[in-house]
Amino acid sequence: MLIDRLRGQMLDHVVISAESARSADPALAVASNREVVDYLSDRQVPYEEMSAQAVGSYFVDDYLRLVLEGGMARFVSHSQWDGLIVSAIGRTLPLIGAIRHAEVFERLWEAVEEPPAAGPQADAALEALTREFLEAQAVEDLVELNAAFLAAHPRTELVDQADLRPFLDSLLVGRSRPRDPGQARPGARTHFEQAIDLFCEMRGMTLEAVSAGDPSFTYRGAPATAWHFLTDAGHFSVVDLGGTAVLFDEKDIEVATIDTSSLAPVA
Repeated sequence: MLIDRLRGQMLDHVVISAESARSADPALAVASNREVVDYLSDRQVPYEEMSAQAVGSYFVDDYLRLVLEGGMARFVSHSQWDGLIVSAIGRTLPLIGAIRHAEVFERLWEAVEEPPAAGPQADAALEALTREFLEAQAVEDLVELNAAFLAAHPRTELVDQADLRPFLDSLLVGRSRPRDPGQARPGARTHFEQAIDLFCEMRGMTLEAVSAGDPSFTYRGAPATAWHFLTDAGHFSVVDLGGTAVLFDEKDIEVATIDTSSLAPVA
């Protein structure tokens, strides 16, 4: 089950749209990964908490774009040779099968870390590496290799494009982040969290964590978001239908229903 694979490492996996993975255009899968990384970054999730593979793919795509735009000098200038970016690219190139690109990047690393005297000699070194990059790109297309890597990775989750952002939002449930204007007050329990509290009280369980929402869940033929949670008695999920909430066990078998019409709304 999806939740079992995500347990304990909610953001440490690759997420791309199912449509992009099925497309004949490899650029779509790479762009979908960019969308996910940017979306999480906009919500103050540091790169260190995201999937290393997703972040590596993201910066390899940046590397390709910048070098094609203005050569190695453009990449070095734009990246400011940031340690996280450089390490992510250096780690990811061999993983996606870009061996020649990895060798070129290693030589770039050496040129930047131990540069020749500034001026024409340094410029010539970067220009030579740009030519080597283009030769490598002719036989190792980074877009194709990047897309194949994302689609084939064992910890890649394919989510319908329409559900992508709700799915990402569900992964952020319970994560501490800055409060936005109009957001629920600190300490307030959402409707589904209150329903989970009721189920735990009713069955004598201790709640350990609300782990993820699954927007692709179907209840009686209709789409519904199932909120997964962990207790001392195991893994369960709840579907909040407004005035009613339904509890499911780890096999998605319906085990209980409660009236939630009296639950307090979140202010």
